[in-house]
Amino acid sequence: KEHFEKELMKELGCDASKKTFLDLKHWCWVRPHARGFLRSQFKICPRDGRLGCAVVDALPEEHRARATVFVSWTWSYTVAEVLSALRAW
Repeated sequence: KEHFEKELMKELGCDASKKTFLDLKHWCWVRPHARGFLRSQFKICPRDGRLGCAVVDALPEEHRARATVFVSWTWSYTVAEVLSALRAW
C-alpha cells in the first residue's frame, strides 16, 4: 500500500491522497502523452500480446500475486479513502 502511494506521488509530482481515481484516469491515460501508471501504456500485455497492459502487469514482480479478495471501489473515491480502507482491513 505504501509502495502504491509513493509511486503515485512520483508519477504526479504532488500529494496524490486528495486525488480521485477520475483524476488519475486523466493523468495516467487520457491526457496527451499519457504514459499510463508505471508506464503501462508502453508495456506488452501478457494476455493479448498487444501494447498497453493492466496496472497489475506493470507492477514489479514482488508486488504481484494471485488475487484472493475483491476490493469494490468507485472512480470518485480519493486515493486516501481507498488506502485507509485497505489499511483498516
